[in-house]
Amino acid sequence: MFNGTQWEQSSSSSPIYQTTVQPKNAAQLAHGQVHFGWNSTTPKFQLCPSNGPGGLIVDGQIYQVPSGCLTLAQSATTSSALNYFYAVHGAGDDLLVNNVVGDPSGKILLSFTGSVNGNVNDQVGISCDSIAGAIQANGSDTGTILGTNTIELNTPPPSLGTYSSGGTCYLLRLAASTTGHVTSGNGVQVKSDDPHYTLVGMCYIGPSNAVYDTNTRRDCASWYNRGLKTCVNAFTTDRTTTSTGYVELNPEIECEFVTWGTGDPMSQSDLSWSISGMMSNNTVGDGVAVTAGFEPSSALVEPEETASVNALAPVTGFPLAVRGSRTALSEGKCIVTLLGKAINGGTAKVYGTVPVTSLEVRVPQ
Repeated sequence: MFNGTQWEQSSSSSPIYQTTVQPKNAAQLAHGQVHFGWNSTTPKFQLCPSNGPGGLIVDGQIYQVPSGCLTLAQSATTSSALNYFYAVHGAGDDLLVNNVVGDPSGKILLSFTGSVNGNVNDQVGISCDSIAGAIQANGSDTGTILGTNTIELNTPPPSLGTYSSGGTCYLLRLAASTTGHVTSGNGVQVKSDDPHYTLVGMCYIGPSNAVYDTNTRRDCASWYNRGLKTCVNAFTTDRTTTSTGYVELNPEIECEFVTWGTGDPMSQSDLSWSISGMMSNNTVGDGVAVTAGFEPSSALVEPEETASVNALAPVTGFPLAVRGSRTALSEGKCIVTLLGKAINGGTAKVYGTVPVTSLEVRVPQ
């Protein structure tokens, strides 16, 4: 516990707790010092400290997300659905210690009388106290789940005493759910059916638990400490239309992304878009209009009318460059695409070769 000046333990003193594990910046902890994202290298979802030492209110209390990050297995998500991600300290996350031993790697291995919530190889935040004998296990650390009732502490101790009795460990972990969020009484976004879950991010998960966070599909977003991600796509060949009303010329140029939408109380849902390339109309003196269209689903594309090009586009081609912004989007998965039309008739063409026409959107995630 932090008494306002320093960290204290209630029943025992641990040398490692007093040195390497003990947080020394507790007075600087503030809610929201984290960032959620997809780590394609691991591959795992992760929640890490950001813009501070990792403070986060969970279950009505301030917790510190460890520097080693909380992680969650890809298989823990629901396929072909929007998944919300939560930091959790809930029922079953207070564990009674059954034994403490050293493992061959020199780290501490904790076993418990009850089952551990989470998946094998997930990383959790773990704080233990009242462990007698193997007192080096007391304190706070990042832990890795090795089995249904076993966690390995990630920081090797200088030594380890022989476990004699007692001990309780408290977990902070990452979880995924298709259940959305609400604002709790203290202003924190929590799972709508369980306030033990604090919202930290969302991802649209594809078939077979596929995760997309690439240049053409930005399907993961953090609730806290968002930055701008760019999604860009382009035509690979010339695309044409004879329609005098806006239509999608071809879906290959679409960019897919998730957004927190207009209901975001953090007011960071604005996004900007731009289209550049070349267009023409095979009827002399006629023109082409190009703009962006957004859709919350695959059913309907609605034009974004804030910007377009209505040029007398000669047969030989006319440069195009339009841009705009969009705020009126619903929370969840969206698509932005290029819409075009012929002004009066003829065949409108948007080039996909020399030069390539590209679409870009910048999304706060």
